[in-house]
Amino acid sequence: MSHPPPPHCPSADPRAEGARIFGVVRREEGRAPRVEYLDRPVAASGRVLALVSAAPPAAVFRATAPCAESRCGHFDGQHCRLGARVRTHLPSVADELPSCAIRASCRWFREQGAEVCRRCTFVVTETADRDAADGALRWIADPASPPGERPVSA
Repeated sequence: MSHPPPPHCPSADPRAEGARIFGVVRREEGRAPRVEYLDRPVAASGRVLALVSAAPPAAVFRATAPCAESRCGHFDGQHCRLGARVRTHLPSVADELPSCAIRASCRWFREQGAEVCRRCTFVVTETADRDAADGALRWIADPASPPGERPVSA
């Protein structure tokens, strides 16, 4: 009997050990950034990360890496609270599941199911300008934010 692969974080820092890039952040004026998924993940090598030297890699790429579990502020000992917040507090943007090369190992999908996938394109691991980032997105991403209702965006 085969076991599923160990869980991977779908919002890892591209500079993390073992990171693979599975999406690129697309920005269009007047629209929220969205992630466009690659057909297959690529290693987050120094050569690839150097392509975006003017911006933090996590503002340009979505990366996956082995889940850090207890070394991550979003992990509660059993589950990822970030995945739960994404599912609960972001709007669905897809009727059908987007094509995703990491779904089989994604911790968020394992814990939150398809509903988190319908929101995943909104997740940008880091914004180039944190002050301009949506207040609700900052609240969702901050492991120190209290549980409960998220603030309303301006």
